[in-house]
Amino acid sequence: MQFKFSLFLLLHFFANSINALSKCLCTVDSSSFPGSNTTPPASLVLSSDSEIVDNIDVGKLIAVGSIQVLKQIFQVQKHSNAELGNNCPSGYIPLTKDDITTIIGRSDVNSLVGPTYLNLDFTKNVYYTSTKVNATATNGGDNQSYEYFTFSLDKNNNFTIDRSNTFWESKVRSTICKRSFQSFTVSLNGYEGFDLEKGKSYQMQITNKNVQQYYIYDNSGNKFTSQTFTYTHNGDPLWGCATLNFKLQLFGGVIVGDCLAIWTQNQIAFNADSSSFNMNSIKTAVLQGVKANANTKFFFSPGSSPIAPIIGDSSSFYVYYSVQTSNQLMVQKVSSTGTPIGAAIDTQQVGQPFDIASTGFGFVVMAADSTQRAFIQAINKDGSQRWLRILINNGLKPNNPKDQIKFFTNEKCDLPFGMDCMYNPHNGRLNYARGKIQAIWAHYNHFGFKDDGSKDDHTADTMISLDADTGYNQTIFWSWGTSHSLHQNLHYDGQNLYVASLGDAYPMNINFQVCNIDTYQCKSNSAIVQGDIPGNGGGCASGRIGGFFSMIGNRNQKLFIYQRKASKGEHDGAVSTNTVNELAVLKFDSQLKYISTTTLLSGDVASRVNSIKSIPYGKNILLAYTVIPSPDVQNFNRQYSDNKVDEAYIALLSGVDGSFLVKPTQLSTFQINSNDDWRILENGSIAYTYIDNSNNLNIYYTPSLTIPSYPNPILPYDSTYGFGNFTNIQLKVPVNNYNNVCVKQGDSNWSIVDYSKTISSVAIVSSSNNPSNGNNPQNGNNPSNGNNPSNGNNPSNGNNPSNGNNPCVPGNNQTNDCITSFKNIINNLCIFLIMTTFLF
Repeated sequence: MQFKFSLFLLLHFFANSINALSKCLCTVDSSSFPGSNTTPPASLVLSSDSEIVDNIDVGKLIAVGSIQVLKQIFQVQKHSNAELGNNCPSGYIPLTKDDITTIIGRSDVNSLVGPTYLNLDFTKNVYYTSTKVNATATNGGDNQSYEYFTFSLDKNNNFTIDRSNTFWESKVRSTICKRSFQSFTVSLNGYEGFDLEKGKSYQMQITNKNVQQYYIYDNSGNKFTSQTFTYTHNGDPLWGCATLNFKLQLFGGVIVGDCLAIWTQNQIAFNADSSSFNMNSIKTAVLQGVKANANTKFFFSPGSSPIAPIIGDSSSFYVYYSVQTSNQLMVQKVSSTGTPIGAAIDTQQVGQPFDIASTGFGFVVMAADSTQRAFIQAINKDGSQRWLRILINNGLKPNNPKDQIKFFTNEKCDLPFGMDCMYNPHNGRLNYARGKIQAIWAHYNHFGFKDDGSKDDHTADTMISLDADTGYNQTIFWSWGTSHSLHQNLHYDGQNLYVASLGDAYPMNINFQVCNIDTYQCKSNSAIVQGDIPGNGGGCASGRIGGFFSMIGNRNQKLFIYQRKASKGEHDGAVSTNTVNELAVLKFDSQLKYISTTTLLSGDVASRVNSIKSIPYGKNILLAYTVIPSPDVQNFNRQYSDNKVDEAYIALLSGVDGSFLVKPTQLSTFQINSNDDWRILENGSIAYTYIDNSNNLNIYYTPSLTIPSYPNPILPYDSTYGFGNFTNIQLKVPVNNYNNVCVKQGDSNWSIVDYSKTISSVAIVSSSNNPSNGNNPQNGNNPSNGNNPSNGNNPSNGNNPSNGNNPCVPGNNQTNDCITSFKNIINNLCIFLIMTTFLF
């Protein structure tokens, strides 16, 4: 009996491992439902309401049997060579030749074209279909490319199908638009595309016009049959995703479907009251028995002991650190009171930690070692490795790539600008959202050689995305961004990822980007700071960056803390001068449009601010910063902390405008780290680390906050928690990463998952990657980089996993066969186990 039970558990494991992300798939269902009627009207019928598209009234619909056309007529473009250029509203397309054939065959065709319905005028207009006369003629130089079938009258005034050339046509080029049932999009009030908090209920209302019956169901089995319904978000426990399906019977007896994948927003007590914060309430604990490597540099430098709040656990977090004596990279689970929980996890890697992010299965880390090998590693909660991806492993100052993550921009297999031969990773940040890992890191790239024979090498940052489950489905946001990227900060607001990179050359400022993590498209603005932050192009900048804050009650506005001092910078002939000393708070909208600046400190004290930490604390912002002595002030202040002479301060800022709620107070002991971000836990407490002169890993934490009661349900337009309007427009992901074409089996340059420690990962290949780099600076100047991350403890890494024996290399022609073979093996094993179970 025990044997049967064990087999059942093993069988259950295999079944679940194959469908790890199946619950996140959103499949449109447009089948009939109880009470629905799919019989189209026999005669012409006009809809009761006008259709609204993008807040524009586009007129009423006419049901012509199963075809639904807009009463309003739309225009066609003259240069319609590849396809019929038209201005049909979103969700509508021109009629086809077959549609016109059906319409001409109706007995009521005269009524349809008459003044009551379409009111067509064949003497002044030509009514084009989307059907080309010569389907394969698409060359703009070919006259046949512009010919389309048209709805016309013959010489006897009988309806017929004719043809016309859009380029030469002298009449008004028009078309009749029909509803596209293949691209129907649901419109809602009470949801805006943001991730939702688990367990919270939201009132939603379908706002599409001319809907006759409603049928909505979620992944938990709840069903709704009214226009207004209350949805309770219960995302999948591992991935945090849920699905909401819509089946709507529209005017004319047509059923359409749409589906939303709704993800879970990590709870952070974001509206809790923290105004009574007292600096003396900060507690501390030391991780007993741990001696960790410390890093005191700000720029071009890794972290010391980054932390990640544990998803679904209100009061604990992971700490990622490097052991002082061995450089072994370890992860320790810690309670919100600084107490270790269980034994530390040995990642089986050595090096310097960059960052860590918590996931449903465990955590993901990014690090580098003394051989300039950088990697991203996923580890399960039990300490086993889930996957590992090499970012860079080309050795010291390489001339040719050996092993690095690759993207290909075209079928010629060209590599993106700045990713030809990467080396010397400096620093980086991770974010986890919607089942994906977003990673930004700064690195050098070898571009070739100058005329004098010297190496033409430069540094900037790259940002990519990986599937969190497998490490595959790699996509790219940009290949060569801020140059030189001294320090980065990431902020995910539940819909978009905000990125800040401090540059010393391109730009001499903070480069802000807002990115869609599903389409990998970004919008940048390096002019939000009102004036420059001078740099020298060699790793020095006269400014510092803190963190982002999403405003309570107005999620479309952001705050960001920064510092700059009066200085002069120059690089490659470009001179930058700043006369302002300030520690300030920027306010800008969700698309990076500047709103205002709130100055916190100015004058001498602002010029001496040398490190900033800022983090949401309930509805407000906790700010910490260091100040150097006046004699240490230079054109570019020193870029490291000195706990012997530097002073540390802490304050509380308003979450409305960033002004002081609690004035700065000096901390009794120096406890502000150089590069690791402070983090907020789900109970509202803030945790941070500091490695002291004795290499002790100290944990600091603030009191937890009382989470306010949420309305139930949360209504649209609630000033704090509610959501407005949303239309589920399916954004297209540009396909310009050709890994599936360019990568061959056995290519040693391809970085693959290390299956030697993987339990249940299956490679899924995607070609929808976007190395769109619209802001590549032509950086022809090699900075003098005296700021390469030298920690004094750089390990010699003998633990680089060998991946060369894996026969299933993602991107090669055999990948699908490999995946199929893997699934077949699993299926056969499952069948064997079932048979064995019954035999015994």
